Amino acid sequence: MYCVDASPSEVSNYSIVSKVNPGAGPLRAERIAAMRTAFYEDRGAGSFEATDATGSPWDRRFQHGGPVAALLAASVEREHSRPGMRIAQATFDFLGPMPRGGIVVRTDVLRTGRKVELLQATMEERDGRPFAVARIWRIRELASEERASTPPEPDLSQTRLQDVLPGLEDWGYAHSIEWRFVAGGFEFVGPADVWTRARIPLVEGRVLDPISRALLVADSANGVSTERPFSEFVYVPPALTVTMLRYPSGEWIRLEARSEYGPGGIGASSFALSDTLGLFARGAQPLLVERRTT
Repeated sequence: MYCVDASPSEVSNYSIVSKVNPGAGPLRAERIAAMRTAFYEDRGAGSFEATDATGSPWDRRFQHGGPVAALLAASVEREHSRPGMRIAQATFDFLGPMPRGGIVVRTDVLRTGRKVELLQATMEERDGRPFAVARIWRIRELASEERASTPPEPDLSQTRLQDVLPGLEDWGYAHSIEWRFVAGGFEFVGPADVWTRARIPLVEGRVLDPISRALLVADSANGVSTERPFSEFVYVPPALTVTMLRYPSGEWIRLEARSEYGPGGIGASSFALSDTLGLFARGAQPLLVERRTT
């Protein structure tokens, strides 16, 4: 997630965690009623409306990097579909504040090939100003042993269903994802291990595809594994890289993340993404780390 001049509410209490039955209803009724039906609404011809479900924790006027990354990759797959070609690596550069509201996505093929190809997707404001760019490598996938059509459900019996931090109750993105922590949590500093599941589609009226499920949460690695309190510091990633061994199976995505901060205000988050069949991707984020001034 990336934005500048952020002015989020100060957070003073981090204890909003509860152990629950894995089958229990995850949201209060009023939050379900207020939730958007999708992260984006399709306006046609590459135009979309970014809903409040895309909101950044740093400033609700802007988008979190997860939905942005997911929509850019999904647009490449939709506009340039090629049977047998799979996304192997995607790098997302967040060029500045990523506004909510009306946006446009444009895609292009930079290098075509029989086995390897490079594509690009750009997210722009309606006036043409770009604010996010994705460069995506696709590689031909060889025929492999068929996986189970229905992967097993994860064991959630020892996980904690977690709500967002106090002061972030209006954060639509967090409420649009189900977070079940195996270790760590929003109220802790240090590495985290969390099962996630998107509660709403990426684009209204479309089935949520496997790679979007992964990218929706990949840019949260820095947030779940922070090494500094959210109330005192910002740790903003201007980019995200994800390398994929395969596409995930099933609804649940496991995010295992760790962050490290250097002495000069530069940090790095690294993460692994798994499903109930095992590891399917790894990724990293560079971080701007600094103390809050407001």
